[in-house]
Amino acid sequence: MSDSIAVIPIKDVNEHTLITQVIMPMMKALESKLAANIEAVEPFWERKWASPHESKHSQDRVMVKRYLQRLNIGIQSLTGSRVEDGGISSNRFDDFLKHMSKGLKMQMCDTQYRQAMKGRTNTFSFHAPPKRDGTWNPESLYYTSPFTLIKPQLKSNYTQEADFLNATEVLTITKLPPTMDGLFVINNNYWKKINWNELYSHLNLRWNEAFEKYGDNASLRDFDDKENPLLPNPIRIINVYKLVQIKDDLDDPYCDYEDRNSHSEAIQDVIFRLSFAAIPTDEGYRIAPAEFTYQVATPALEFSHFINRLNNFNVTLDLINNYPAQGLFNWKNL
Repeated sequence: MSDSIAVIPIKDVNEHTLITQVIMPMMKALESKLAANIEAVEPFWERKWASPHESKHSQDRVMVKRYLQRLNIGIQSLTGSRVEDGGISSNRFDDFLKHMSKGLKMQMCDTQYRQAMKGRTNTFSFHAPPKRDGTWNPESLYYTSPFTLIKPQLKSNYTQEADFLNATEVLTITKLPPTMDGLFVINNNYWKKINWNELYSHLNLRWNEAFEKYGDNASLRDFDDKENPLLPNPIRIINVYKLVQIKDDLDDPYCDYEDRNSHSEAIQDVIFRLSFAAIPTDEGYRIAPAEFTYQVATPALEFSHFINRLNNFNVTLDLINNYPAQGLFNWKNL
């Protein structure tokens, strides 16, 4: 594996290492690569963070950075739900990280569990907590940005191809994908928690009713009329991908292996995805944290096939690699 790929010893996998070695670097990459083309800012936010002596571009960068930094600091306490085959359970993100830590260790140590979880995407959707009676109260957007972007765009004027072996993170901006693959699409559990009628009160969308009627068979991609779209602009998704290697030390193993020389069982490659929804408004795009997923890569996953689909520029509008620091002239990140 390349030096750019983070390696976490299996015995050290816990919510703290997942935050510091997975989530924070992903947020930092987004902070670095998201273009700050702000169209409008809420007055309070502008009064708090704007500096009159700075250029508009500098002020825009500060506001985007502050929003992502605040989210980075508080992401553990954000609420949402864990999506599983058996249903949906509401909890905080740090509870999901604990659940994920346990799951990653079980997949390393328990052969039967590893086989059962093969190719399965584990998902956490960010949204407001349920009401006291347990019912959901859809809201406009959860933890939405206090500004609108002209359009979601990465800081590059060209589209690269995904380079997981040398980059620390791979970032994309995509259309709503036609696939239901969990590594690409945001689960309906997120979309149906948005109060579309409140968000677009001047439009008769009835999308919440459609989700209620069709359930998991509903596809947000098919809701808007392609010929005569109702929304001011198409919905976009901002993704940060990170490949991490979870590794056991065969000289001092955390797990019990039948074959102590089994290097294949002592290593697992995990693909993480952090996604933001970019929702169009009359002024531009609001962004909001939507989903965090992970999947243990297996031969069945065909990692090269995943990369090829990521490089499908019919769906991927923008793709850029975030390379590790390479001294003063970090030319790969320009």
